[in-house]
Parts: sequence; structure tokens; C-alpha cells
Amino acid sequence: MKYTILLLLIILSATALAADFRVQVENIAPEFEGQQMPKPVAVLFDNQRINIHVDDVTVGIITENSLVTTVQTNELTKPTLNIYTTEATVTKILESKQPLVELQKALKNKDITYKAVGFFNKIKFSFTSIFARMFGGLGSQPDLPEEKEVKVEKKEPVKDIKVKEIEVKEEKKEEVKEDESLHIVEMTAKGFLPKTLKINVGDTVKWELARTNPNIGMVVGAQLCRDAKSKIFKNGETYEYTFTKPVKCTIVDGILTTQTMKLEVE
Repeated sequence: MKYTILLLLIILSATALAADFRVQVENIAPEFEGQQMPKPVAVLFDNQRINIHVDDVTVGIITENSLVTTVQTNELTKPTLNIYTTEATVTKILESKQPLVELQKALKNKDITYKAVGFFNKIKFSFTSIFARMFGGLGSQPDLPEEKEVKVEKKEPVKDIKVKEIEVKEEKKEEVKEDESLHIVEMTAKGFLPKTLKINVGDTVKWELARTNPNIGMVVGAQLCRDAKSKIFKNGETYEYTFTKPVKCTIVDGILTTQTMKLEVE
């Protein structure tokens, strides 16, 4: 389902950097606009105008016929659904090993609340337990098949076979010189490694996603590094960019937007 279930959480996580908030949402939005929502989510969220309020920041999302059509940083007029939460709640969900289960708890404990607009919407969203159970069920693990008993046959002991020793001359291996113009940066659950990097003009930086929670990442260059921008990529995948002129800037993790690194190109 290409992370549609976590769409709200990923967008909400961008509130941590107020100065870059609009840029982060605008960069993330194309990855979700036009996506088909799975049936459990589409039942509730098809044909909606949703305002998500996180502390003092609001994100507007429009869905039509089970598709996400618009993601914006401005509050929508005539919303059909308002969702309220805090940055602390969003961070707790994203850092959890089971984010969907944590989302269910937040709904149950009213750390995330919502207010439907319109008669039919009020009926649809009137049962908090149904709303929370739907998301919690999506986060559960599938049942594993039962293990079948495997019979192990007894094998006769293998007789020792004498093998003539053969002298093998070791070939001298040529030393492989490291490419000093390529710099590897890991994106972990705790942030970029390294957090600061100084390189030369013409050097390439390769960002590698080395985390599983969440198992998606996105590189977004701020200020003069705005051309360094990746699509969302998964754990084990990489994105690289070659810097062709001197610059000092900040690189932001487009998913865990509280994580940044400083880059200087001489």
C-alpha cells in the first residue's frame, strides 16, 4: 500500500522545523498525491477535506474517490474533518517499533482527537472504538503457519578420505585505492552519520538509509543545496548527488525532519 496508512504521521512529523515546514510538505506531497487508499482507510477517508492541527501548525489534505489529491500547508476552508494532536504524540508514534499500534493507543487515550463536520460525517466518525480498532488491526502481524515436524534420518558416518596436500601460491592482490571523492552518509533512526561533512567541489555524497523504523527516508537540501533532493527510498537503498560549486547548507531528513546535517563544500 506504499505507506498510505502512515501518510498523516509522515506529514505531521514535518512540524519540528517551522522554518522549513512549507518546503518539507511541498517536497513530500508529490509522493502521496494520486495514491489509491486501501479499503479499510478509504471507507472513512474517501471524499474528505481534512485539516490536521499539530500544536500551532495545520496541514490540509483533500481526498476524492479514495485518492489523495491534495496535500498543502494551508488550512482548508469548509473542512469535513478536523484532527487535533501534538508534536510529542506524533514523535512517539513515529519512534515506536509498532507505529500503527501506538496510533491506536493515541486514539484510545485521546492524544489524537477529531471532530467531524456534517450530519453523515458525524455518524461515520461517531464511534471512537471503531476508528481506533481499524488502525490497530492494520498494524497487527499476520498469523504464521504452524511448523511441521521434520523427521531426520540417521546417516552413516563418513569415512575419512586422505587428500594430498597441494601447495598453492598466493597471488599478490593489488591494493584498491579508496575513492576520496565519494563520501558515504548513513541515515539512521538517531540521525545522519556523520552530522557534519566538509568536502571539495566535484565530490559526491551518497546517502544510505540504514534504519528499519521507519524504513523509508528522503534527502532534502535546504537553502543553497535545494537541488539535492531525492524521492522517498527504502532501507538499504541510496541517493547520491555531486556538488559542483562551493556552498554551506543544511541537509534535512524529509521523513524524520528533526534530523539534520551540516554540509560545507570548498
